[in-house]
Amino acid sequence: MQSRFIKLTEYCLLEYQYESLSPSNPIIITSPFYTLKNGDNEIFMYNPDSALYETGNIKDLTVIPQATNGGRFVYLDSENSPNYTEYDTTLTETVVPGGSIIADRVRFYIATGFQFTEFTNMVLSIRQDMNNGNSLILANILLNATTLGDVLLYTTRPLIIGNTLYDRYIDIIVPSIKNMDEAFYTSPNQANTFAYQITNGVGLVKDNPITVNLFECAFGPDLKTEDEIYTTIDITQAYNAQISQGNDFDLVGAKVREAIDGDYLEFFATWDQGFPEEFIGILEKRTGQDWIIFHQLTIFEQIGSAFVKSGDATFFQETNFDEPLIFRPILKNANEAVTMVVDYSVRLVNRVTNEQIIRTASLTVVNPNKYGKSLLKLDLADKPNSYKISNVIVKKLTDSVQVFNDPSMVRPAAIQQPAVAAVQPKVITNTVTQYVPVFYVRNSIAISQKNHLVRSGKVSNLTYGQGLLAIAVTPFDNTFMFQVKTESTTSQGEVRLNNMDLTQFS
Repeated sequence: MQSRFIKLTEYCLLEYQYESLSPSNPIIITSPFYTLKNGDNEIFMYNPDSALYETGNIKDLTVIPQATNGGRFVYLDSENSPNYTEYDTTLTETVVPGGSIIADRVRFYIATGFQFTEFTNMVLSIRQDMNNGNSLILANILLNATTLGDVLLYTTRPLIIGNTLYDRYIDIIVPSIKNMDEAFYTSPNQANTFAYQITNGVGLVKDNPITVNLFECAFGPDLKTEDEIYTTIDITQAYNAQISQGNDFDLVGAKVREAIDGDYLEFFATWDQGFPEEFIGILEKRTGQDWIIFHQLTIFEQIGSAFVKSGDATFFQETNFDEPLIFRPILKNANEAVTMVVDYSVRLVNRVTNEQIIRTASLTVVNPNKYGKSLLKLDLADKPNSYKISNVIVKKLTDSVQVFNDPSMVRPAAIQQPAVAAVQPKVITNTVTQYVPVFYVRNSIAISQKNHLVRSGKVSNLTYGQGLLAIAVTPFDNTFMFQVKTESTTSQGEVRLNNMDLTQFS
């Protein structure tokens, strides 16, 4: 069975689960069916009330349009006597034997926290076109305070799709339209097929999309007769989605495996046994909408006979669909685990409609100890040594800034004799090599508006006023050392520079 996901509303997610043609273990409906034909030649089908837990599509949950008002439904409440199908003379009800009818499951997920308070009634409808232009309504189920308790179920593992958590659902089991069409169009005797009997010989339009509707409704005026009062509901808001009969995603799959060049996992979606890049391009070209892929990995450790969940990971992919994704799991009990099991699910998601195609795969690893918390370490007999490498600064006499700040570097040249025309003057360079961890520049800044020459013994340093220091940044690691000075005037009028107290600042 394969699924298609479509978001009908902000609170309702549709999952249509297809049965393949001639499935090996299909869902089977054994209960008989009622067909109800109205004056507009539409055919409604449902099962008797005894099939509540088999199909959820029973007469006591069904509504049909009122003959005089197409926007108003009448509830076929089984407690009414006579039932509305007996009161309205334009309706014709017929019993069709069931037997072994292959079925699809239509599941409506309800978002967590949604309480049905914005409207009083909801109708879930599934329909298909017949060859005469009219519709076959496979289900038309009413949900309100009276019926909700019979059909609403809670999931033990909530579903998270599109940042929404869904913890409740409603299942409706209907005949498989794909299998009905296949039998009707290939049988040598169409009169013996279920599609022929359910449509009064008309048959369904081959390969026509299935339409799913969600109607938000309010209570309408009661329909009073001499013998009974029938409940009506009026449509206030309608939502619909179309799902193709054929599955365009038959060739989509999922693959998870161990890498051949290391201890890690590779996983990716597949199409026709290859990467899905070409298929994603076909989808985007056909629909004009963006498709992305979600990957989810769940890791289990087998300790004895029990499988313990070790962790999970989720990945989002919107490019590079021609490459596998990689992941290295970390087992908490790798020294005790017998095997590691990886459950992998991949979702192709339409960003616009939130339609989702889900595939799953699984991997069992029989030597999981290599995925433990610590990697295996090998001690070498002759361990390598680490060497500390420092940058080298070569200072020359031509570095005027450094020479000015460090006059001790300068060695005066000997007194030159009067120049002789034939002798060229000599330039003496004193080179000092220092080893420091990084390049550094030392500067003094004065909290004043002018530059000052600060003397410390025989050494003079230039102190810069605010905004007057230009800092050169090299394309390497830089360390800047600053001395901050304040200006004061003595009683004799002499200007002095003192170290500024920086302890008052944080």
